[in-house]
Amino acid sequence: MKTIQMTVEDDLLARLKFGVAVAERPRAAGPRPIERGNVIKFYAVMCVLGTVLPYSALVGWSVESAGLDLTAMLAEILASRMSLFAWADVLVSAVVLIAFIRHEGRRASIPGLWVPVAGTCAVGVSLGLPLFLLMRERELRRTRSGIDTWPP
Repeated sequence: MKTIQMTVEDDLLARLKFGVAVAERPRAAGPRPIERGNVIKFYAVMCVLGTVLPYSALVGWSVESAGLDLTAMLAEILASRMSLFAWADVLVSAVVLIAFIRHEGRRASIPGLWVPVAGTCAVGVSLGLPLFLLMRERELRRTRSGIDTWPP
């Protein structure tokens, strides 16, 4: 009896030709992606961390400086090239994020776009981005399911 050897491509073509379901590819090793049901929880946790971590640093600095002195803050920002680099990066990222929120939010018909914009201005990208992604995910689920899940 003669054995026929098939390549992976031949096997896939035969399965597609005869309507046999093709098995999923084995998953690559590494971290598992966040499952769809958990992504909203992940974004919510990132919103909390994105608010608490930056503000804890700001509060610590304010206590050391005996209050929120904007002149002293600007002087420290301009004191070294590394801090100026970091602040320039944050400011550019915030401007890009606000443009993205406006564009993607209108395209996806997401209500309440002022909320992540305000979060970006009040806290930073660390709150604005996960908040917008959370709102976008909720809107995508609402439009796919036909169920109104907004406001939370």
